[in-house]
Amino acid sequence: MKKLYTFHSSRFLILGFEIFVTVFSSILASIIFIQKIIDIQVQVVYAILLVTILNSIGFVLFKTHITVLRYTSYRDIFKVFISLTCTYFVIVSFSNLLKSQYPSIFLSNFILIFSYFFNLFFIILYRLIVRYIISINVLNSETRPEKRIALIGTDYQSIITKHYLDYERAQYKYKIVAYFTKDTSLVNKTIEGSPVYHIQTLATMLDVINIDTLILVAEKGYGLFTKSSQEICEVKGIHFIESQRLKNWLSINEKSQIQSKQLNIEQLLQRTPIQLDINKIKTEITNKIILVSGAAGSIGAELCRQIIKYNPEKIILLDQAESPLFDIENELKYKFNRIKSYIADISDKERIFGIFHQESPNIVFHAAAYKHVPLMELHPYEAIKTNFNGSRIMADTAILANCEKFIFVSTDKAVNPTNVMGATKRAAELYVQCLNHRSDHKTKFITTRFGNVLGSNGSVIPVFKNQIESGGPIKVTHPDITRFFMTIPEACQLVLEAGSYGNGGEIYVFDMGEAVKIVDLAKNMIRLYGLEEGKDISIEYIGLRPGEKLYEELLADEENTMPTHHSKILIGKNVQHNFKDIEEKVSKILYCFEENKSPQDLVQSLKNLIPEYISNNSEFSILDK
Repeated sequence: MKKLYTFHSSRFLILGFEIFVTVFSSILASIIFIQKIIDIQVQVVYAILLVTILNSIGFVLFKTHITVLRYTSYRDIFKVFISLTCTYFVIVSFSNLLKSQYPSIFLSNFILIFSYFFNLFFIILYRLIVRYIISINVLNSETRPEKRIALIGTDYQSIITKHYLDYERAQYKYKIVAYFTKDTSLVNKTIEGSPVYHIQTLATMLDVINIDTLILVAEKGYGLFTKSSQEICEVKGIHFIESQRLKNWLSINEKSQIQSKQLNIEQLLQRTPIQLDINKIKTEITNKIILVSGAAGSIGAELCRQIIKYNPEKIILLDQAESPLFDIENELKYKFNRIKSYIADISDKERIFGIFHQESPNIVFHAAAYKHVPLMELHPYEAIKTNFNGSRIMADTAILANCEKFIFVSTDKAVNPTNVMGATKRAAELYVQCLNHRSDHKTKFITTRFGNVLGSNGSVIPVFKNQIESGGPIKVTHPDITRFFMTIPEACQLVLEAGSYGNGGEIYVFDMGEAVKIVDLAKNMIRLYGLEEGKDISIEYIGLRPGEKLYEELLADEENTMPTHHSKILIGKNVQHNFKDIEEKVSKILYCFEENKSPQDLVQSLKNLIPEYISNNSEFSILDK
C-alpha cells in the first residue's frame, strides 16, 4: 500500500498523466469532428501539440500536479477547473485572432471546446477514482479494528479533523459516525454522510450510535457543554478527548492497536473469575418488587441488569444522580418495562418513607454510598449524612414497610477502618446487624462485603486508563500498597447470592485469592495496552493519600468465618453487640450531625462507636492520641 501511495503521490507522474489526458482529449475531439483519423493532417498534430504545451504550462503555473491524490478535495478540483479554463480561454482567443495568418497551428473552436470538456472530465474522474480506491483498500481492511468516533462541532475545523482521521490515520480505521452541534439549523442533516445531532441530546444519542470516543473539536461557544459531556462519557465508559490532546491520544491508541476497548478485565484480575450457582436467585426475585438504591452507580446498575433476568414484578431505581439514572432507566426499558425511577436523597427521611409507602418493595438492595476515600476524609459531614444516616433511614424504613430482606452493600474498608469513609460504612454495618437481632419486625438484614471492584466508578482502572491514554505517568501512591479485587459481575452475583441464601445477620465475603499489588496492576495494564513501562509510560509514586492504608482486610480480628454452599463464599460471623449500647452511641453521632458540629467532633463520635477506627495519614490522627 505504501508503494501505491508513493506512485500516486509523485508530482511528475501526476503531471505526466494530466498531459496524457490533454493529448487524448484533443485527439478524441478531433476524431469526432474530422470523422476519420486518417483525415487528420500534420497541421492538426501541430495544433494538438500546441494545446498540449500550453495546458502543461497551465498545470505547472496553477500547481495542479502537487496535490496528494488520496486527499483530493473540492478545492483541488476547482484548481483543475481554473487551470483548464484559463488555458483554453487563451488558446481560443489566440485562435480567433491568428487563425487567418497561421491556420496550420490552431484547431477549430468546436474541437477546442469539446477537448476542454473531455480534459476536465477525465482529469477530475481520475482523481476521484484514485481517492476512492485508496480509501476503500485502506478503510475496509478486515485486519484492523474499527474505532467509532463522534465529533463535537460542525465548523471547518471539524471537517479537517474528519479528513485527517479518515485518510492520514487510515491504517487504524477511525470512523466518524456523528456530529454534535448547538446550531439548530444543522440538526437532522448530514455532513459527508454522517448525521448531525443537537448537543443537548448527547446522553441519549450516545447509546444509539454506539461510539468509543467523543472528540471536542469546536473551540468556541461550547464551554457550557464541555463538563457535562465529560461526565456523561465517564458514566458510559467513553473516551472524551479535547482537540489539543488529539495527537497524543492517537499516538497512545495506535501504539496499543486500539486495545483500550478490548482491555480484558479478567486479565487484570490475575485469577479465575468466581462463578456462582444462581438458581435459587430466581425463586427469590421472580414476581417480587425489588428496590435498588444507588441504581445509577456501577454496582447498582449491574445489579439492575442482572435482576431483570429473573422477571421481578417491578424494579424500583433510586438515585440522586439525574443523568446516570436517566441513562440506566432507558437502557433497561429496552429489555424490561416494569421499571419506576425515583430521584431522591437517601438521607431525606420523608422522601424515602413516601417512596417505600407508595411502592411497597419486598427486597431492598442498598448500594447507595459515597466511596472515594480522600474526598470523604475532607467531608466527614457528607460521609455521615449518606453512608451512615442515609443507610439508617433506609433500614428503618424497610422495617416500617415490612420488607422481607434488606441487603446492605459494604466494603473491605469497613474492616479496622483507617478513614472516614470506611468508618461510616462500618457504623452502618453495626446498625443494620443490630436491627436484625430485634424481635419487633420480620425484615432480614444481610451484609455483603467485598474489595475493590475492577472497572467500577471508584476503581483505579478508569484512573489508570485515563493516565495511560494521556501519555502518563501512572500515579501510584506506594510501591507496597495492595488491594483485593473482583469484577463487577462477581460483586453483583455476591449481592444476589446473599439476598437469596441469607437468613439475616450474616456478613458475606468472597475468598478473593491473594491481594494484588497496585503497582503490578499498573504494569499489567501498560503491557495489555501494548506499551513498555519506562519507555512509553512511566510509573510515579506520590505517597499515601489521607486515610489510606497499605493493606485492606476482609475480616476483622473479632470475626470468624464459616463455610457456605459455595467454596469461594464465606460468612463472617460478627460478635453480637448490645443494641442499646449501639443505639446510645448512634444517637451521639446523629446529634453531632444534626447540630453540624466540627469535623473533629463528627469523627470523634464515629471513633466512640468504632474503637478499632484508627486514622492513618490524616488530620484526624490527633484524635487517637
